[in-house]
Amino acid sequence: MPDADLDALLARVRVIHDSPALQNAAHGLLYRQRQAPAQVLTDEYGPTTAALMAAQIAASLLTLQETYFQRLLDGVSAQDAGRAPARDAELAFDLLEHGLAHAEGH
Repeated sequence: MPDADLDALLARVRVIHDSPALQNAAHGLLYRQRQAPAQVLTDEYGPTTAALMAAQIAASLLTLQETYFQRLLDGVSAQDAGRAPARDAELAFDLLEHGLAHAEGH
């Protein structure tokens, strides 16, 4: 990503991070994004299990995104920050698949 594009992206992240109204809007969007996978999973797993599964997946993805942006905001280069998400995503999906027992190995 060109530096100018990265700077613009980080400026938007800072604005959202610093605005309670924009944070609330972002949380509302995330809530709606959880509903789609929950609806797909409901037929196979039932509404409660589907809602919990969708929430875990959405929370993991949100945390991966927040961690990436926080690294950038902390001054980590885009190249260095870009190396961690694959490793972090693998850990997130291992945790989703194997539960908290997997965390003891890390």
